[in-house]
Amino acid sequence: MRALVAAGMAAALWVGGAGGADAAEGPGGGTAAQAGGERKPVTISADRLEVDRKNFVARYSGNVVATDRGRCMTIIANEMEFNFDQKMEEIQKAVAQGQVQIAYRDKKSVSDRAEYYPKEDRAVLTGRPKVWQENDLLVGSRITLLFKEDRSIVESDGKQRVQAVFNSGGRDQRQAKRPAPASRGDCD
Repeated sequence: MRALVAAGMAAALWVGGAGGADAAEGPGGGTAAQAGGERKPVTISADRLEVDRKNFVARYSGNVVATDRGRCMTIIANEMEFNFDQKMEEIQKAVAQGQVQIAYRDKKSVSDRAEYYPKEDRAVLTGRPKVWQENDLLVGSRITLLFKEDRSIVESDGKQRVQAVFNSGGRDQRQAKRPAPASRGDCD
């Protein structure tokens, strides 16, 4: 049971919830910290959850949807894996793979893979990553999102140059140019 709670904590730190096929609650009674002390639920739903305490890993697979309402973040992927410390209490690294979509406040992204480092509150997107904010689009071979700093680093692989598209069009133009991944970060 402790491993299941730890798996839930993993999600809380990435999207920051736990659960297998049914959505379950994250650590500390199933909520994520919110500004002003208010706590909101963190949930993950997937077709399967495997917890490997010997290797300090929790793996969610099949239609994974992780939502942290406290951080206004939703992640959708084919699979998510969380690597823990030896006590299975703190996430060292989280990896989402396969058709990854992230919605965080007013930003949305798509990629084949996303790695999250909770201590740094940093995500690294690879595999045709694209990030949208408002009317603007960033494209590169590797995009690093620094959430606390509200900053992005876009890198080229040498074959294709970095692209930044800044639009001044209205909301209707913006919606037509990008997919609608992961809703709006599930903010209330």
